[in-house]
Amino acid sequence: MGGVAAAALLMALVAGPDAGSGAAPAPPATVADAPAPVVLDLAEVLRRSDRNNPLNAMALAKFRTIEAQVDVARLAWLGKGRWKNDFAIIPVCEDSIQTSDGLQVCRDDLDEVEYFDLQYRPHLRGSFEYGWPLYTFGKIAAGLDAADAGLKAGGHERDATRAEGRLLAKKAYWGALLFRDLSDVTEDGLSKLDKARSQIADSLEEDDEDVDERDAWKLDIFRAEVVSQVEKARAGGRLARSALHEATGIDRAVLVKVVGKLAATDAAVPDLDETFRRALDSNRMVQAARGALKVAQAQEELARAKFWPDLILGVGATYRSTISQTDCLPDLADRTEQCKAADFAPIPVPAIRLEWRIDPAAQISELKKREAKVQVAKADLRALSAKVRLDTEEMWLAVQRGRRVLAARELAVKAAKRLIVAATMDHEAGVGSGKDLSDALKTTAVARAEKLQTVYSLNVAVATLSKLLGQDLENLPAAAPSNSQAPQTTQATP
Repeated sequence: MGGVAAAALLMALVAGPDAGSGAAPAPPATVADAPAPVVLDLAEVLRRSDRNNPLNAMALAKFRTIEAQVDVARLAWLGKGRWKNDFAIIPVCEDSIQTSDGLQVCRDDLDEVEYFDLQYRPHLRGSFEYGWPLYTFGKIAAGLDAADAGLKAGGHERDATRAEGRLLAKKAYWGALLFRDLSDVTEDGLSKLDKARSQIADSLEEDDEDVDERDAWKLDIFRAEVVSQVEKARAGGRLARSALHEATGIDRAVLVKVVGKLAATDAAVPDLDETFRRALDSNRMVQAARGALKVAQAQEELARAKFWPDLILGVGATYRSTISQTDCLPDLADRTEQCKAADFAPIPVPAIRLEWRIDPAAQISELKKREAKVQVAKADLRALSAKVRLDTEEMWLAVQRGRRVLAARELAVKAAKRLIVAATMDHEAGVGSGKDLSDALKTTAVARAEKLQTVYSLNVAVATLSKLLGQDLENLPAAAPSNSQAPQTTQATP
């Protein structure tokens, strides 16, 4: 839509549903059946976007996952433990005798006894241990640093996604206003064309020598050019409404009414050097990339710390089921200790132990991977910073260019209005041709359409620059109250 031809096309994008479409209009709904539409101004659109935009929901879910990982990392100082149990069925003597030294032994252990009869009984033994890290040579600190940096990076990514959603919502809102105003331009142009065509037809019937039939043909051709874009207009209008429904989370079956005026936003744009500084300092994606670099660096430190041992304060105990003195196992090498088994109660025994995981191949490989990821993160940050600078400069220039073009468009609209007044008066006085009138009508419509398009493009450029800087440059209106009376199910807008 950059040239005159494209602007003329935009002028015709939103025509009335009966402007030459050939389709029968839908029967109008009765007053009782027509619910009140949801009224949307820019503040309401942004409020609904922050709350209902699916991009925000996706970003928030991702951020919640990162928060959970950070919570787990912060619990590392609680330590960890293990509880182990063994259940078994062991053979014991059914019949035993007491020796002279007071031991109970199985009869098969005596040479004079030629038999033994075993029975099987359940047996339990287990152990419990728990340890708290005293000193880990930086493992826990590096893990916490990585978790905190990941949380900050995730927060910046969430904010960047929210800013992207707000930009899309603004574009949808301004697009709806653009099509609405272009519809007014088209209807006004068609009304003037029909009036001029009617006057020419009357003059031809009266055999007015000042009127040429070719004037009527030219007006018909121009009108056909406008009407031929009706279907494209309806598709464009529906697309703008669909984008608005998606950005705000309003069901497509619910009627919406866009209010407000498509006017250039009042934005205080700093000079280019200051704009660059703000972009590199405050851009959400750049901040997220810096956070990703910090995560990679903390993980590299963690990989280095794994070469060192851990000093652990531990508590442990063992226990087993009691075997009575008459339940000595046969063929024991040391009957004295085993046969004197008594009740055993688990008593925690504190101890300080040194744990050292020695796996050079795996540890060196892990360190090399982490070092490579640090270099990748640095490269990503440099590439993203360069892209942000280029995008920022492009949008800054677009804002400056848009403001100068808008000033020229406003002068063109004023001149076109004077032109249409003069051409209409000349035509009604019989001193102007139909071609002069049609050219004036076309020039006026194109000038108005191009001004609207320039305003839209300028607003989008300012909003995009705001997103790149990580701050709103526009003086946005305060949030409007929610539409509690909004209908939930009704016929979709045509």
